[in-house]
Amino acid sequence: MRNVENYLKSVGRKIVRQAKNNLKQGDKVVSGSLLGSIKYKVLKTAEGFTIQFTMAEHGKFMDKGVSGKNKRRYFKDINNTRRQSPFRYKNLQPPASALDKWIVRRGIAPRDEKGRFMSRKSLQYLIARKIKSLGIQGISFFTTPVRLALKDMPRELALAFKEDFKDNIAVMIANLTPIFTVQDLVLVTSKFNVKYIAEVFLGQQGSLSSGDKIATLKATPNSKGVGIFDLSTILQSYVESDNLGSFVGSANPTESSQFKGTAFSDTTPHSIHTIDKFCTNEKSVRIFKVIFKIQHSDTVTGEVAVNTGASVSTDEFIIYNGTVQHEDIIALDSSGNYGYNLDANNYIMNDTDAKFLTNRCK
Repeated sequence: MRNVENYLKSVGRKIVRQAKNNLKQGDKVVSGSLLGSIKYKVLKTAEGFTIQFTMAEHGKFMDKGVSGKNKRRYFKDINNTRRQSPFRYKNLQPPASALDKWIVRRGIAPRDEKGRFMSRKSLQYLIARKIKSLGIQGISFFTTPVRLALKDMPRELALAFKEDFKDNIAVMIANLTPIFTVQDLVLVTSKFNVKYIAEVFLGQQGSLSSGDKIATLKATPNSKGVGIFDLSTILQSYVESDNLGSFVGSANPTESSQFKGTAFSDTTPHSIHTIDKFCTNEKSVRIFKVIFKIQHSDTVTGEVAVNTGASVSTDEFIIYNGTVQHEDIIALDSSGNYGYNLDANNYIMNDTDAKFLTNRCK
């Protein structure tokens, strides 16, 4: 899933860049230690990918704020909801020495009632005491870009997911169980009555349209927020062996199989075992795709509706009437394709020396 991984990297870069800009625009850069510490990393896990962000420890206090002993402080969470800071000064106050460099870099030099400059230690103590009393206002410099990124993620991640499907060889054997999994943790964790939807389309030719839809399935997210769809029963019912000859579009010699020069038709049928050369398939091969959607409500008792911004379509897959034997190797290749590799035996008609199976004598 290199497109998904690359997309997540772009999300990480964007969040880091916006967080740094927020600090600069908010005039919160003094030493630059926090600015330089904000970083991201995309990690591959057993369940997929995760983005890990790191920053200096005091960054979380600046992001979410710290309530003082006499005043509460708030910040905006990833749902843009105003929340009280999880941090608070109680009995202790910031160490005065920690404010020394900040005072110097800010150029703070107040005077007392007689116009004399205050000592730095006195100034440190007064500022620390005020911070303890009033706290630190959170500016959500990091949480805000995360929220904005999550807002766009279902749509943009769907596009990246679609590109990964296009990169894979889309040929399946009917008796190999076609299972798809989908996950949208953003909506699963923030909405109610969530269900994943799989709309299955199937036909004889490519460019499937709405008229080719054969099934609509729904799945409730499991404990990991994943929806699982097993399409084997549905797809196998549409694929079976061909026993008769066929014609494509209309019955004429250029598009029909023939027996002793007579074209196949409803009135002149013939078995595939007696055709002169070869014929197209009617039932043994199908093309299918799946469009995944998600439905939810905004409240527990709210109306459930399909989220129009969270939809992803697979590529068009070819599925055919076949089976694999115990000695046939099922493997995962370097491109992420899992299954039996037909092209290893040159059975995909994609070049001049490709082969196909037949019981016709030479």
